[in-house]
Amino acid sequence: MEKNKQHYEHLVIGFGKGGKTLAAYLAKHGKQVALIERSEKMYGGGCINIACIPTKSFIVSAENNLPYEKAYEVKNELTSFLRKKNFDNIEELELATVITGDAAFVSPHEVSVKLHSGNEELLISADRIFINTGSEPFVPSIPGITSSKKVFTSASLMEQSVLLKKLVIIGGGFIGLESLLSGKNRIILFSNGWLRFCG
Repeated sequence: MEKNKQHYEHLVIGFGKGGKTLAAYLAKHGKQVALIERSEKMYGGGCINIACIPTKSFIVSAENNLPYEKAYEVKNELTSFLRKKNFDNIEELELATVITGDAAFVSPHEVSVKLHSGNEELLISADRIFINTGSEPFVPSIPGITSSKKVFTSASLMEQSVLLKKLVIIGGGFIGLESLLSGKNRIILFSNGWLRFCG
């Protein structure tokens, strides 16, 4: 497959808070910049799409006694709106380009990008490359955990359209705590061995 070659002054990998802020700053100051994001459902980063905003949306819906189906709909409408707004904020800048695809380094100043639209692959070179790929949920090494259909990460939990009656949360980070607050019959296991019940 022949790769379409492109060059930018600056290349940002990852459309999270840091990446979008940096890309916008560079474009507004006369610098040519490309921003790569591997998923169109992650424009704007984790906070908007799978963390801070959706969890708080569920909490507010629970406080207002909304049925879960409606709360799920409200969450999706909110994240879709914010995702589009974030995309438009970058794409509308004259010197900024958003590219959706999977990026991989092929040299210190070159990145290969497999586009999600079509079967095209880009070879992008840049004078400066910034990595803003964020984090991924940690899955502990518990036998059977990766094959179970009843185990969710903090990201996949946000996409459950049916309310889970009971939930055990492993990890006492901020996303785990917000998931604890968004429903009843929750149990949280902290990494230091503490156990807390809510419900």
